[in-house]
Amino acid sequence: HLYPPPRPIFASGANGKWIRSVAFSPFGTHVASVADDGLVRFWNICDDSTPETVGIANDAICCCFSPFGAVLAIGHKQGIVTLWSAPSNVSSLQHLCRLVLHRHLPWSSLTQLKMPSRIRTYLRYEL
Repeated sequence: HLYPPPRPIFASGANGKWIRSVAFSPFGTHVASVADDGLVRFWNICDDSTPETVGIANDAICCCFSPFGAVLAIGHKQGIVTLWSAPSNVSSLQHLCRLVLHRHLPWSSLTQLKMPSRIRTYLRYEL
């Protein structure tokens, strides 16, 4: 099971332009996209808000977050790379707890931790 359940965050046909690249932030809370309409958008996948258009990147073909998520690099058809500041929203505490546990403990170890079963279920993405 996936938690939260998957949901579409963008339909590319809305403006008739193709999305060229998407990149997930290192903590999984944001997605950046570049498209043929020349716009750079940041999507907060933790809520249903409208994506934030942060600027214009004409002829962009790819994008990638830096390891800590503070910078978004955008590659252009002409061989140019531009660097953008990424959103600085703080992830929810629950999401951060999951990330820390899953990076430091094997899945099987979660069942051995002394905690209420409801929390264990949440941490194992079984909701």
